[in-house]
Amino acid sequence: MLELLTNIAAILSGPRYRPEIEWSNKCWTHNAFRFFELLFGRKYGLRVESTVAWERDPEGNMTVVHNFHTVEALLAHAEGVVRGALKGFKLVKVYVPALQLAPAGFPFQRVQSPYFLAIAYDAAITSTAVNSTSCTYALTTSGSDRALIEGHNTQGGDLTTGVTYNSAALTFETKSNGDGAPAGWYGYNYVYWKTAPSTGANNVVISASGSGWMRGGATNFTGCDQTDPVENIGVTNATSTQCRVTITVGESNCWLWIWNMYDNASPATVTEFNCTVRSEVDARVCDSTTTVSTGSNTAGADNTSSQRATTFCASIRPPSASGPANLKSYDGNVKANIKSIMGNLIANVKSLSGNA
Repeated sequence: MLELLTNIAAILSGPRYRPEIEWSNKCWTHNAFRFFELLFGRKYGLRVESTVAWERDPEGNMTVVHNFHTVEALLAHAEGVVRGALKGFKLVKVYVPALQLAPAGFPFQRVQSPYFLAIAYDAAITSTAVNSTSCTYALTTSGSDRALIEGHNTQGGDLTTGVTYNSAALTFETKSNGDGAPAGWYGYNYVYWKTAPSTGANNVVISASGSGWMRGGATNFTGCDQTDPVENIGVTNATSTQCRVTITVGESNCWLWIWNMYDNASPATVTEFNCTVRSEVDARVCDSTTTVSTGSNTAGADNTSSQRATTFCASIRPPSASGPANLKSYDGNVKANIKSIMGNLIANVKSLSGNA
């Protein structure tokens, strides 16, 4: 029955497959959408679910900016906010003795009131300073075949000791010295990733060996290969008006992810080349917004003035070049399967009618 539903969905919306279903104990939204995929399969292909990054406001303060690119990501974040609020809501029992007359015959005996008041406790809120040995920001992950891609910068040198999401370590991919020297304003840029990150709203934590200004940004993709989502990656360090990366994409249906760190803090001086900005943080998290062709692909930033910049460009691969074994598409095989099922049903009905 499930294969029949998947085949019918494939006829209506194109190739689909049934991913490995992962249920969550902390995100009902995730489970609702996975139940749909259990019945009808998932449409084949990568997509961006959500992005998050630090952003500097006009006063120079840093705030976290979330971007949600699917309904599931938005609903999952809203659920995370509600869960967080309920988690911090506690009932504290406070006993309030009432003045009463001492019972006859017990002049020194105090009687405690049987009544008490319940007071709602509002948990304290803390934040992490950016100019510190760590940088923390929340990212809501949802969808199936997930891959979290993270990029960040540390001012002053090669300081990063690790990156985690929901306390689970991310895999280091590559790094680049944007200054050309161990120290300086621009420092080092890094790329990390993790497959199947925990669903729901959890924290990305960047840890450093020394104090410094850090800028981080992360993207949650779905429909990705769960062994190694980064098919290829390239980096360019430039002091010019352009900082583009050209990489060779070897597999079909890959998606580009771009991390661009630039010297000039004014976003107005930078325009993206062959990609779309998802989040700003004195750096930019971007992607191609669609799958790209195999062979040579170029993406990055064009600046109106010469400045130091670093651009990483990674091609993110789908589960496999041809899709999972049970991938179904709108072709003769699907039609034949449906015809065969309908023929068998009609024959069974006739047989039942004749026997009756």
